[in-house]
Amino acid sequence: MKRDENSVALVGGGAACVATFIALVKRRAAKTIYVIAPGEIGPGMVFGSLDDDLLCNTSAEIMSVIADAPQDFLLYLRQTGRSIDPEAFVPRSSVGAYLAERFRHFGDIARRRGIKLVHLPYRFRSVRVLDAGGHELKLESGDASYSLVATDVVFCTGFGAPRIPGPLKPYIGHPRLIDSPYPEADMLRRVPGQSRVLVIGSKLSAVDAAILLCRQDCKVSMVSPSGALPAVRSRSVRNTRFRLDRAWLESLFTRWTPGSDASYPKGLRHAYLKYLAYHMSTLGGPSWREQFSTAHAYAERLRDQIRLAERGQCQWQDLLVDLVETINAIYAGTRFPFRGAMHPAMAERVDPYLTALALPNAKKLLSLIDDGLLSVCKGKLLDVVAPPDKAVPWCVNFGEGFQRFDAIVVTAGFHAPRLVKNEAGEMEIEARGGRHEETVALSQRLNAEPTRAAGAGNLWFVGPPAHSRVPISSALFANASVAARVADNLASDHGAAMFDEYCPQDAPCSDA
Repeated sequence: MKRDENSVALVGGGAACVATFIALVKRRAAKTIYVIAPGEIGPGMVFGSLDDDLLCNTSAEIMSVIADAPQDFLLYLRQTGRSIDPEAFVPRSSVGAYLAERFRHFGDIARRRGIKLVHLPYRFRSVRVLDAGGHELKLESGDASYSLVATDVVFCTGFGAPRIPGPLKPYIGHPRLIDSPYPEADMLRRVPGQSRVLVIGSKLSAVDAAILLCRQDCKVSMVSPSGALPAVRSRSVRNTRFRLDRAWLESLFTRWTPGSDASYPKGLRHAYLKYLAYHMSTLGGPSWREQFSTAHAYAERLRDQIRLAERGQCQWQDLLVDLVETINAIYAGTRFPFRGAMHPAMAERVDPYLTALALPNAKKLLSLIDDGLLSVCKGKLLDVVAPPDKAVPWCVNFGEGFQRFDAIVVTAGFHAPRLVKNEAGEMEIEARGGRHEETVALSQRLNAEPTRAAGAGNLWFVGPPAHSRVPISSALFANASVAARVADNLASDHGAAMFDEYCPQDAPCSDA
């Protein structure tokens, strides 16, 4: 067992971890920082791709992992000899390399400032609160186990387990049932070229899967309940000219409470549309009605949206970053239990725009559709007959009778990880969507309820584990903002002082 005074354990090694680590180092918030992650620290699942065909759907301008240095990713690109348009959509591998480099850089700064950094290549198993202050973590790696005591623990793990439709659950582990398109190399290895592939889902990860599979001459059919693709945008940047009216949006949220009647009153629908139309009108340019496609067929709708994006007629895209930050701020500031939220019907309408396709990917997708390699269907998985032999195709019915496929790729999303309390009184991560009644509640400060006295240590949450307080947590700029907030709260509890050795300049900072 290891114990350090004023120490912080970071559980997870991806983008949220890097953002939190940097924020803690900048604030001198701990004497020792442990990073608990079995693999490389930095890229994680989201940015761990090595394939340049997988693009970010947010622009380079807002990809900084440091909340108070918004141009840091662009600086990194210049330092590595690349001049990128701030509005460009870069390969996710570039962001993964950036995260790994910034973690190393701030690790050097931490050591120069007397902050001890320890990488523990273990998996988190559980944590318990110590009466005397602090927390004991239990870790494991194969048959080995390890016990660690730290003042504070920050959960910054990635997404939970993939969501698997019910009819496919009996076949989990089948070599031609791929439960996630990531890592992409594993998917491509398991699906032979020229296969007929069913992709369950039609959102961003489904688009990634389709682009990569069609590249090796597979014929792909996407199926989802909506049968719709995401919208298309030519950029995703922060609009500094104005801010959305947070109080107005918050008042709309109070008109529907989670768990209540899910009906969607016309008055509330009209109020949402009025809010969006008002803010879009402040941007100038074309009427908001001229910024959306009215086509119903997926191919023509995609073609229309590409045309609008190329002509600069989708100014709704300039509202999105502020909309994400406003929604997250409302949820983070609301008392628990929540007394209001965005109505699910409105959230369903907004989601295709929040998760819109980068224009280059949209063009690739349309080319695949025109070439007959990709189709998109509306339907729900009804029945599946698995092949008893690897050479026999799957038989799948999603509302149009049984069809044959050589492989199935599931892109139905991931469960949000949650901290739950077990029978022994210890807390562990639930990654498969169960045990809701045992979930540890999050406070407005993004730590566990009930909170402990300042200096006694707390459990904190950044990234997907903070989902109940930060519902849109996948964007890097959102993670950086939440990490800075958690670090501020943690530092204030321990009386830490802010410093800033790292300056976003073209030349490396000297050791002050």
